[in-house]
Amino acid sequence: RRQDAIQAFNESLKYHPHYLHAHQNLGKALREEGRLKDAIRHFELALLSADTPHAKGIVYSALGVCHQDLREWTKAATYFKAASDADPSNPRHLRDFESTFRLAQQHEPAKAAAAAGRSTQQPTPNQQQGTSATPEVIGKVLADIEQQPDNAKFRHNLAVVLSEQGDASGAAEALAHAVRLDQQNLDYRMQLGAALGAAGDVSRGIRVLQKAAKRFPHEVQPWYETGVLHAQQADAKRAREAYEKALAVEQESPRNTAYRAKSLTNLGVLAFQQGDRQLAIEFFRKAVQVDPSNQNAKNNLQQLQQAA
Repeated sequence: RRQDAIQAFNESLKYHPHYLHAHQNLGKALREEGRLKDAIRHFELALLSADTPHAKGIVYSALGVCHQDLREWTKAATYFKAASDADPSNPRHLRDFESTFRLAQQHEPAKAAAAAGRSTQQPTPNQQQGTSATPEVIGKVLADIEQQPDNAKFRHNLAVVLSEQGDASGAAEALAHAVRLDQQNLDYRMQLGAALGAAGDVSRGIRVLQKAAKRFPHEVQPWYETGVLHAQQADAKRAREAYEKALAVEQESPRNTAYRAKSLTNLGVLAFQQGDRQLAIEFFRKAVQVDPSNQNAKNNLQQLQQAA
């Protein structure tokens, strides 16, 4: 019966190659057959069509499960973290990340430390985790662009692939194109600001984010991301001001809650870097109160309390 389902999903993809649910269900069926590499390939293709936080969370989580099956604990934890970041409203993603990351620390301590993006001695700000693209995914993205060069989502997919290959400038160019095609997409603007920062054009990245803050005044993330870029420039004063503006946004939403907590976490990091351990603890504690799922704030708080 499973073979019939696999055949049916493959047939549907001949006519609808971007069909999210076909890639998802095919991935599930292939995983059940033990064909994990094939399952991962289809979940990666599903990710390109996942256009809501909920859908992204599900697909990232499925990739995490596949890497768990392969006993690749650090990769699995990275995907579960991506699922939690994409859909913070689902507590299961965070629980999966925490349990898998403990296994990664036990079995792959060096990889786990590198994936965490921090040392064991210093608290760290919130930051994004990356994944990798297979050659088939890259080929699909380029073919999509050739067929529909003015499709904003396809331009975004190209940016994702270029970013994963370490081409920050190319990713920024693709994201700028996506923003021009879809002016109302906040995510594209946020990623463009980050990509410009990664490419070394921090001033332009900050301008992009500040324009987004004006265009989307009820969103916390633009000011949070602005603070991140200022912090990367070691401009603590402007970083702090941006995080404080993020906290001043009053609109309530799960997304805003997550970025308020991230802003508080990064304010705590700035306080610690300036030698005010107690203020850092207060910021980390507030971050956990605002968003109990913010594992980075929890880790930083525990670390400083134990050292006190």
